[in-house]
Amino acid sequence: MNKKGLMLSKSVNLFLYGAIFIILVIIVGMIIINLTKGNSREDCRLSMLMKTATTVEVAGGFAGVNSPISDSCPRYFVKFSKTKAEIRKGTKAFDTVKYDKLTKDNELTNDIVNKLVAEELRGCWYQFGAGKMDAFWIPSKLYLINDWSNNEKVCFICSEIEFEKQDFNSINYDGFYDYLQEHDILGTTKQGDGETLYSYLTTTDFCQDKYLAAGINCWEAYASEENINLQLKFNSDERYYVVLIRHGEDKDDATINSYVIPTSDYRQYCNQQAK
Repeated sequence: MNKKGLMLSKSVNLFLYGAIFIILVIIVGMIIINLTKGNSREDCRLSMLMKTATTVEVAGGFAGVNSPISDSCPRYFVKFSKTKAEIRKGTKAFDTVKYDKLTKDNELTNDIVNKLVAEELRGCWYQFGAGKMDAFWIPSKLYLINDWSNNEKVCFICSEIEFEKQDFNSINYDGFYDYLQEHDILGTTKQGDGETLYSYLTTTDFCQDKYLAAGINCWEAYASEENINLQLKFNSDERYYVVLIRHGEDKDDATINSYVIPTSDYRQYCNQQAK
């Protein structure tokens, strides 16, 4: 076999091995998703992991690229009322938290609001890889057919937070930033060497150099640059989004963080919504 034919044979074999690998990842991923069906956070995480692993460049093009966000990542809705908080997953009821189970006064407190919002923020960060995978990246050669991906700041809305207006009169609930630093990822008061919610949310492999140079963690540095309020007080007259923000156009050269922001400020922080 001549040199040209040998090179062609190697290219074909490489392509076939790549295709087999992608198929195996998809099959294994589907099996795992079926085994974890019902846990949408886990379904989403596995779906995003599959997407990251199966988006590869082959023969001058790309394989494994489709819609940026899987149907396995539904939006959650949290509504606080006078005596309970109701949580929906998409259009379906998911959970009800009664305040009398958490406090003897049977009323909404700073701690309850912070606890439930922190859980949504933790879940959002977790389902998109907790700073370990770049699931939002789509190859730049496909920007023309994926209009969301040519925006530098892409956001996914994980959750919506709101208050039943008839039950509250412009009440502020504060202490969220401190809550993240004082509680572990299970939402209990930190004791010993356990990881806090704050440390979990601020640990990432995806942070552009200019934020690393700030001398603080990427979560804080990005928020400072973009004027995201980390000392947020939740006002009962307002609605809030829990979002994942990916800032940057290149693979493995992006800044990824998760925040809680007022819905009225969404366009300030996000050029495009990933769906």
